[in-house]
Parts: sequence; structure tokens; C-alpha cells
Amino acid sequence: MARAFTRESDNESLDEIVVEPKEVLPPGVKNYITPEGARRLRADLGSLVDERPHLCEAIGEEPEPADKKRLRKLDRKIRYLDERVSGLEIVEPPGKIPDRVVFGATVTVADEDGIEKSYQISGVDETDPDNGKISWISPIARALTSRAVGDEVQLDLPRGRVVLEILKIE
Repeated sequence: MARAFTRESDNESLDEIVVEPKEVLPPGVKNYITPEGARRLRADLGSLVDERPHLCEAIGEEPEPADKKRLRKLDRKIRYLDERVSGLEIVEPPGKIPDRVVFGATVTVADEDGIEKSYQISGVDETDPDNGKISWISPIARALTSRAVGDEVQLDLPRGRVVLEILKIE
């Protein structure tokens, strides 16, 4: 039987299907994060938890399907962040400037054209490539980790092989 004309309430059970985000980390790998990243993640979780009662109050006792969907979406975000926060492994920054690239360090590199970029090796939950924060499991971070100033690393990228020279570690 065709279902061309249905009420939204008929599809309510379809909305119940929750697609959880895929894990970024392979199973069994610890979720390393900087102290700053952990604070930010916990603050995000706290603001969502604080938002929930206000949303429930705004929805009222007879929520529309769109309101129910918003609430389920918020609950999924809260569950997801709660799971992420509970499994964090906070890595304190090194006490002194490291002589090798380590988790939490900011490393400045130059490519073959002399173009410089800085990257902070950070946790998967705090990556922000536009601001230079890359995940410790990314190909660039893996290539740079344990290297020293003056070392050259080769990366095979979709556009071809790139050679980066490490200029500075902070």
C-alpha cells in the first residue's frame, strides 16, 4: 500500500530511530585531551544540560512533533558529550618547552615553498583545523610526533607528497 499521504504523527516512530555519531577513535584507544579542551567540553555539556529544562518548559505539556524532535536531538547531544567526557584522558602540557613534538605542543613547519603553518597537537574532541588545532591521530600529527626542530617529514596527501621542515616547537 502506498503511503503518499500520511500525517506527521504516523511517522513518529521513524523519528525515534537515532543515528549515533560514529566514534572518531578506534575501539580501545584512549581519548586524550588537553586541560583546556576538557574544560571546554565539560562547559558545552553543562550548557546543554542547563538548556534542557528551559526547552521542556517552552514546549509545554502538548509538544508538537517538531518540538519532540528538538528535544530528542538535544538529548542525543547530551548523551554523546556525557560519554565523551566520562572517557577523557587529560594530558597535562609539558613543564618545559619540549625538544620533540609531543601531545599538546604547538609546532611550526614550513613546506617546500617556504609557507609556514603552526599546528597544536590536540585531542580528537578539540580539533579545529581552521585555528591550527589538529587531532593527535591525524596523518600530519602522526608524522610530526617525536620529531625535533630541523627534522623534515614527508606526507603523502591526495594532492601528492609534501615535505615539511620543523621550525619551532612550543
